[in-house]
Amino acid sequence: MRIWNFISKISLLRSDKIIFCFTATVITVIYGVIILFSKSMIWREILILPVWVVSVCMILLPVLHIKIISDGITEFGFNVLSFICTVSYFIITVVTAIALWQGPDIYSLTGMVFLSLLCLLGLCYFVKSLYYTCRRNHISCSEGNTRLDAGKIICTLGFVSDAHLTAGFTYEGRIPTKKLTNTLRTVLAELSECDHIIFNGDGTDRGIGPEYHLLDTTIRASGIADKARIVPGNHDLSMPYYSDTYPKRVRRFLEATRSYYWHQKILRNNELIEVSKVLGTYNVSSPLTEIEELKALFPLVMFEYPGCLGIALNTCCQGYFTMFEAGFGRIDRDQIEKLVKIVSIYGKNRTVVVVLHHHVFIPDDRFKELCDHGTKTQINGLGLLNAKELALSFEEVSKNCRSLIIVSGHLHTFFQGEYVFKGGKKIAAISVPSLAYGDVLDYSKPYLRLSILEGGSFRIE
Repeated sequence: MRIWNFISKISLLRSDKIIFCFTATVITVIYGVIILFSKSMIWREILILPVWVVSVCMILLPVLHIKIISDGITEFGFNVLSFICTVSYFIITVVTAIALWQGPDIYSLTGMVFLSLLCLLGLCYFVKSLYYTCRRNHISCSEGNTRLDAGKIICTLGFVSDAHLTAGFTYEGRIPTKKLTNTLRTVLAELSECDHIIFNGDGTDRGIGPEYHLLDTTIRASGIADKARIVPGNHDLSMPYYSDTYPKRVRRFLEATRSYYWHQKILRNNELIEVSKVLGTYNVSSPLTEIEELKALFPLVMFEYPGCLGIALNTCCQGYFTMFEAGFGRIDRDQIEKLVKIVSIYGKNRTVVVVLHHHVFIPDDRFKELCDHGTKTQINGLGLLNAKELALSFEEVSKNCRSLIIVSGHLHTFFQGEYVFKGGKKIAAISVPSLAYGDVLDYSKPYLRLSILEGGSFRIE
């Protein structure tokens, strides 16, 4: 079964990546043949010299990449750089092998040094990634029960997570645009009576302009734009599709969703103030960079009632270099401190609903089911890297509110968990299934309706 899954994944490789690797291999072979049969040492030196130069750049690539990600580079330029580095890596291997075969010389010795450094660099990266995917990046909790009270409904929340809208086919599963948009329209019609409809991350599949346009037009055509609340996910901000830089992805996200945030609130000088009054002033007098604006937005108070407060967090505070890492999430310390402060000031006698894309808690039984459906490494690779730090802050938050509900997405399945802190305080953890892929464990519909009741209880429908 696993062999079949592997073959299926290989068949879904993008054609441009296959062409990329094929071209690099052909160039390497041609280059190696020329060097092998070149009798003139001068020509060999001329051919090999640029390979050594680029190889030095490859060893420094992580540092260069940080600079590129920070300052930005055109998609074409980054692809050219990646292609040169890939070709050089192949060529240096071929050249070293030929030099060793013909007899040790300066080329083989320097080639061995470069290859050793590259292997060491790759090994360090592999060990780091292996460490994060082998450890549990979540907190275990018990299964929870739907809390039912006869109390009056304060508000009803509709949750749509992992819609993965795309202009074409989804990267995983090859789901067409028409099917996705039809499903989204149907779900939004089902949730139209809710007081707020929260998009719990991964509204887009690759975080590109046409996908955001599709998301925006579908929301507005459904007549729920004033109810919509949008939380970023890793597919929106962190995935390295098209060799994008993180600031570029953040810029596109903000340009497409800024109008939805404008009348929500953020904390400034211990007061909740509308985003438009804070960031609007900044944009006129002292323009913020896209990263600064995103950081200023979260935690975001999406709604508030006398008995309920809804807060969104951004768990995608950084970009990643490879697809292997891009499922991870991380939340910065500044958001955690602001969350604690907001609830300490405004959470008294209120049910606080914290919405984020990456999960913090998973019931043990559900974790086992997910591992059986995929792999343990795969599920760990979708976690929040500093989940423990955030969970500790939830303990502090829970002391300053009537009840605390954590709602996440990302795992493409529904669960309801309950975590008990040492002091006896309980919090609820709820996961929203995927709109695009449904519930991978077949527990729920591809959306969730949550009613917040008086007295600190809730009802899931």
